[in-house]
Amino acid sequence: MKKIKWTLIVSVLTILLITCKKDEDLPDITEYPPQVTLVGTVTGEAGYGTIGPDGGSVSSTDGKIELAFPAGTLASMTEITIQPVTNNAPGGIGTAYRFGPPETIPSGPVTLKFHYNENDVAGSLPMFLGLAVQKEDGMWYPYRHQVIDTVERTITVTSNELFSGSVKSAKDKSSNFLDHATFLDLYIFPKEAELKILQTQVFQVFAVENHTEMTMETIMRITYPLFP
Repeated sequence: MKKIKWTLIVSVLTILLITCKKDEDLPDITEYPPQVTLVGTVTGEAGYGTIGPDGGSVSSTDGKIELAFPAGTLASMTEITIQPVTNNAPGGIGTAYRFGPPETIPSGPVTLKFHYNENDVAGSLPMFLGLAVQKEDGMWYPYRHQVIDTVERTITVTSNELFSGSVKSAKDKSSNFLDHATFLDLYIFPKEAELKILQTQVFQVFAVENHTEMTMETIMRITYPLFP
């Protein structure tokens, strides 16, 4: 049996997609319109730390997520929590996270850093990683101005709106949470396969449209034969 290296295949597929678009000769595309998804359910123990006016950071129990508060961001001592929940985002990978307390309103931007590993980008590439937030309408929205560091293996975003208290309107005083998740813009499924000689395997390439609301498309289906 031979194991296929999908990082190379994804690179080739990316080039093919660009070429297809230029030639206006796209393969069959199945579109999935934006839709409300369920709110994540708790999957484990929350990480927590007390942050005050001097600033500081807190990490999730699995070490994947870190929140960094600059000095002056919080006016008083606040116990910040990072609760792992199920990831229901389009193209979502791994665990999603919910930050608390929900009524927290930092006076300045807070930095969210996600530490990824090879398993997180299996079937894709780090350049296709993204961070998204599920807002109170149940839709997922990608963060803009994300920074991907392929040396440290992190993806970082700095925002004023990481907590639900920061984005509530005057009409909405409910205690909704915001769930945050990592997703892949482009990935192949299955992520890998072991084939015997002359066996074939059908793969699907998925792309997430991350404009205002995130949608998912099946860009193409391919059959990959393995010859001697």
